[in-house]
Amino acid sequence: MQIDLSTVFEVLNVKDLNNLENLNLLKQDLSILQNANIAAMAPYLPRFTELTIALDNAIAKQKRSSKTAVLATKDRYRDDMAQGVRLKIMLGLYHWNPEVREAAKRAKVIYDTYQKDLAKNYRKESEAIVNLLQDMGDPTAHLSMPAGGTTGGTGGSMTGGTGGGSMGGSVTPGTYSADVTTLELNEWLDHLRAANNDFVATYESREADRADALLLKEVTKARQDANNFLRMLLNMLMMLIETNGMAQYEHVVAQLNVVFHEWNVTLNVRKGKAHKEDEENEGEGSEEGNETPTNTNEGGSENTGEENGGENGSENTNTDNGGFGDENTPSANA
Repeated sequence: MQIDLSTVFEVLNVKDLNNLENLNLLKQDLSILQNANIAAMAPYLPRFTELTIALDNAIAKQKRSSKTAVLATKDRYRDDMAQGVRLKIMLGLYHWNPEVREAAKRAKVIYDTYQKDLAKNYRKESEAIVNLLQDMGDPTAHLSMPAGGTTGGTGGSMTGGTGGGSMGGSVTPGTYSADVTTLELNEWLDHLRAANNDFVATYESREADRADALLLKEVTKARQDANNFLRMLLNMLMMLIETNGMAQYEHVVAQLNVVFHEWNVTLNVRKGKAHKEDEENEGEGSEEGNETPTNTNEGGSENTGEENGGENGSENTNTDNGGFGDENTPSANA
């Protein structure tokens, strides 16, 4: 039986909430319904709890295992390797051997050339590391990844350059410049190159993209299941109100409406920001004359994948197709 929930509950379009926001909404409503101690609804609350936990776990798994999360971890590691190269050069500036000092001065000039780009977006940083390695005398460094990622071959890795070798200092003598050899930077640059190759391989990996799609599908299913069950509970509450009157349910209805209203305020603020940006960007375009697109979901994504300047694709958090139903009814989209 279809009940017009708008007669009691404030309208909230759950599809406009991102995954974490939707999860928080479900947890708030679950807590309210549990504390209401409505006997007729009690047998259904354990299932609602299970569905809410399932969504929580799916979101956590997506955040932990998604391509965005893996890239962030690999990027931090290659940042560490780049920082190690810098510190090794800086240490050489204070060496007791004047030849080492001079080598460090020259190497610092090379490093400083690319230091700003190392702090930019993923693609810029990848290119900067390749250029840094090449300027330091490494002909095996390049951005195009060979098949097999970082396990060797012409792309170079910890396991060897063009002809194999052992971990650390694996490139044949003379490949790096004399200054790099003087500073004993060979192992650090090997590890930096390997870390960069590993990152780029993941960045361009179709397999990682497919894994992301599967994780997103899991979140979508869990979110729809939990939202649909909440709609059922709200319909049940409406039937109880029609049967027994509003008086004994007034408090729980008021609490639920406070939650719905607070989320509506959040969404309205977000939409207001997006509308303002649309007005500011109207008529503005790129150098080619194309209109600049506006992100109408500002603040709506729990993980936008922008750790390194925003080049990376953001996680699609608007996974719920209609939430509590395609119709725009209060609480049905609550």
